[in-house]
Order: sequence, then C-alpha cells, then structure tokens
Amino acid sequence: MNSKEKIKYNKKMIGQKVLITQHRVPPFEAIVVGVLNEDVLAVRRKSSQKDINVDLYDVRSLEHGKY
Repeated sequence: MNSKEKIKYNKKMIGQKVLITQHRVPPFEAIVVGVLNEDVLAVRRKSSQKDINVDLYDVRSLEHGKY
C-alpha cells in the first residue's frame, strides 16, 4: 500500500472515539479530527479545543461508529 492509500484509509478514522496510549502520559480518550500523514493523526480531547498530533501506533479503537 503506498502513502496516498494509507492516508485515504486512515481518514476513515476521522470522527472516531479512540484511546491514546503514549509513553510518559496517562492514557486518555480523544476524537480523531484529522490525518497529517500516513503515520500521524490529529486528535482532540473532549474537554479541549487544541489538537494533539499522535503516532498512529499510540491509538487504540474504543468503539464502532462516529462520535
């Protein structure tokens, strides 16, 4: 799968509720708001208006369907 195909596939996650599990940060729930490249997603905590860039491999699915 090339880079454009990966980005297109990852864009299906926009609007999904996810769990972020990064080193040195307690896990937190967020909503996927964008795809920056094939390995980085932009997410937003419910209580914030600030986007956070996270590695795709630190993202865990919480539920099916849009938030």
